[in-house]
Amino acid sequence: MNLIPDLNRESLRRVSTVPHLVLFFCLLLVITGTMYIYSIQTPTPLVENKSEVTKEKTIVSVQDVSNLQGKEKLPVGFPQNIPIEIDSVTESIKTEFPDKGVVQYTVAYTSQASTTDIQKQYETFFETDSFVKKEIDNQVATLVQLHASKDTDDLSVVIEPKVDETNNVYVIFLDRQ
Repeated sequence: MNLIPDLNRESLRRVSTVPHLVLFFCLLLVITGTMYIYSIQTPTPLVENKSEVTKEKTIVSVQDVSNLQGKEKLPVGFPQNIPIEIDSVTESIKTEFPDKGVVQYTVAYTSQASTTDIQKQYETFFETDSFVKKEIDNQVATLVQLHASKDTDDLSVVIEPKVDETNNVYVIFLDRQ
């Protein structure tokens, strides 16, 4: 019995293991490289988005302001000293969170005044009524956003310029009782 392979045999010359090994490692390298690039380009969320339904009691009161006049358009309990163009109020909402002792008042109105004038009006109000103005880090380019606090309460004003040179103004007052 001869244990030395015959290298001249036709079957051994046709099948060479070196090119197959090179091809195998090249294919493995391509697959690994593709997986690596894909893992770099695909962001992994740091926090999984979850919605939670809580059993907290929430009371929402939306007023139909179309038939109301003057201060009737404001939600019950909304501070009377906050400047609002009452005649042009378009939305009036009161949201109560009794379990947390918080009430949020939202009033929206349309103004013919310039964005700059409205901004100055609220900044002057912040100063005269002892609100502390806070800077907003993530300003939206098309909006003017103002935020101030007094004691435990927060007041936010968002001015949205419209193409017809009017402004939508949203005033949100958060009353922590």
